[in-house]
Amino acid sequence: MNYSLFSKFMMSIGMMTIAVTAFAREGGKGHGERMKEGRRGVEARIQNQERRIQKGVEKGKLTQDEAAKLQEGVNAIKEEAKSAVESDGKVTKEERKALRKKLKASSEAIRNAKKPEGEPAAEGSAAPAAPAEGGAAE
Repeated sequence: MNYSLFSKFMMSIGMMTIAVTAFAREGGKGHGERMKEGRRGVEARIQNQERRIQKGVEKGKLTQDEAAKLQEGVNAIKEEAKSAVESDGKVTKEERKALRKKLKASSEAIRNAKKPEGEPAAEGSAAPAAPAEGGAAE
């Protein structure tokens, strides 16, 4: 018997045992769980949009008026999400789909309202509020 081949085989078995043990300690997270963790919830998207609006103001890409209008749109989505939960204690698939659609439109409104680098925000201009229905890509 070739001891070199045998030792390589045993080493491979040992490495696989270590990998399986580490996988089990992590709770056995498979593809489905990792996918769920990667999805952003409505709440996280709302917080992200609020952060983007604030950064836009800080960097001079949005005026206070623009930011206020954009924040109104985000607040309306927040209220809708809150109402959906309060109505029956959960957000249905259809409600979640509608909220995502509105968040997508709000995200585009934020993106469109921001001025290019170096171009100051016009003081009197107002950003378009997020559309109530529909929207473009995020």
